[in-house]
Amino acid sequence: MDEETAGEKEIPTLWEQRDHSVEHVDEGMLIMQVNLDDSSPEWLAYVLEQCMRAGANDVHFLPVTMKKSRPGTLLQVMCYQSAAEAIKTILFSETTTFGIRTFPVACHRLARRFATAQTQWGEVQVKLGYHRGKRVQVAPEYAVCAQLAEAAQVPLKQVYQEAIRLAVEKVL
Repeated sequence: MDEETAGEKEIPTLWEQRDHSVEHVDEGMLIMQVNLDDSSPEWLAYVLEQCMRAGANDVHFLPVTMKKSRPGTLLQVMCYQSAAEAIKTILFSETTTFGIRTFPVACHRLARRFATAQTQWGEVQVKLGYHRGKRVQVAPEYAVCAQLAEAAQVPLKQVYQEAIRLAVEKVL
């Protein structure tokens, strides 16, 4: 059974799979965590951008309570193992951390397809997500929707809703 037909019966397990046209479980991933209690929000925004440029798949911040009840931030980065050294360099050089926790993690990714919706305000690319061959997610491109909504002075959700409706009709 090849990967194209495997999506309906079996979800393939792959390693560092960057092609998301087929649903798969990507086992070549890591989560890196650092606790920060003395970093400025501007620095963190910069770190996020640097990590994404270095190959991070996801970067996020969570509020935490540090020792001595100080407020802090948990910075968490998900990346392929091949990007780990570059991300570690960024975390050590651009944050105040003295240590990085690293955990192996698998990421189940939906198969993705794209449709173009020609709304009354303009063209929007829409991402469609499939689980076991069934469409389960529809997500218009936020930046384009926001730009169109602002230009037309209409609510963002109105542009979103029309883009979703048109994309779904197009792929039926």
